Amino acid sequence: MKTRFSSLVLALLLLFILPLPASATLVVPLELDELARSSSIIAYGEVLEINSRWTDDRHQIITEVSFQVIDAVQGCEAGESLSFYTLGGSVGKLGQVVSGEASFVKGEKAVVFLEQRGDKLGVVGLGQGQWTVDHDAQCNCELARPRLEGLGFVAIQAVEEPSPTVRQRAMVTELGVDAKLAPMPLDALLKHLAELLAEP
Repeated sequence: MKTRFSSLVLALLLLFILPLPASATLVVPLELDELARSSSIIAYGEVLEINSRWTDDRHQIITEVSFQVIDAVQGCEAGESLSFYTLGGSVGKLGQVVSGEASFVKGEKAVVFLEQRGDKLGVVGLGQGQWTVDHDAQCNCELARPRLEGLGFVAIQAVEEPSPTVRQRAMVTELGVDAKLAPMPLDALLKHLAELLAEP
């Protein structure tokens, strides 16, 4: 009962207080070290194929991504082929969109942060776990950018209440752009991740 009440309070706060787009998915932002330590596989590579299909119960569309590893950071080897899934996609004339979810296109190069979900791999932290890599003319380098479209960032803090009927509520604060993961040159990102994971 306490958990359900806390969830209701949080939902009401998000609905009436935060001036975010209606389509945004609200998340607590992940620092890069949190993203890395939450991942069983981290790799830079290229998307070979994408295939959307209905789940076995036909309640949801998922997209399976075939991914060729170019540079491995953790949990895989260079040259290895990986398969993971994202939520949403299109099957025939029907489509489902999960706001803020990772979304890949064939031929895209990216750094991916993956976690084990049952017998499948999924992307950590929605779009926070997908860093698209493109050549950037300004830095004259390959630049990795986290996919943050459709995400709204908040901080959630539990606030104790002395009332016997309302023992706990949540204080939700909208965070600015400084809370978001910032783009990084690909070489610097891969080096930094290796250093983070080498720490005890």
